[in-house]
Amino acid sequence: MRRLLLPFTYGIDTLAIEQALWFAKESRATLVVFSLIVMREKQSRNNVRAEYIQQSKDFLVYVSTRARRAGVAVEPIELYARNSLQSIRALAGEMECAAILLFECKGKGVLLDSVTVKHLFLHADIPLILTCLPARSVRWPLPSWLSRVLARPRMAVCETVQVHNFSSPC
Repeated sequence: MRRLLLPFTYGIDTLAIEQALWFAKESRATLVVFSLIVMREKQSRNNVRAEYIQQSKDFLVYVSTRARRAGVAVEPIELYARNSLQSIRALAGEMECAAILLFECKGKGVLLDSVTVKHLFLHADIPLILTCLPARSVRWPLPSWLSRVLARPRMAVCETVQVHNFSSPC
């Protein structure tokens, strides 16, 4: 079975998740949803901030729920690690993923920090699929009920390219 890796360290972005689910569905692939809780050098697993753990759990639950509705198979994985780049590369190889899904918006990493995205470009041994998300801006404050309506995921025009070891086109 074909697998696509969706790595995550912080910042749940519904548009990126919807694009990943759409891509997995269109390519008839299982989405390996990889939530990585990064620890500092001498930090133990027991000393990780509670909000990082909660965001990881929220991400896994959100993607699994959306995937079930979309009819996409997912394999959720949560891992505590010190080196995000090494962990992503190792898991992609171990799970025999066909590609790693990456997202950027205005040159910044989405779901992953920009440094990790750039390092993946330099050190990837498997194909990367980069989606440049459109910039979103709201110019006025919205009432809370309208914000919830507008926050519902919907497809947007995104530029997706498959890359192998060269710099980001975004």
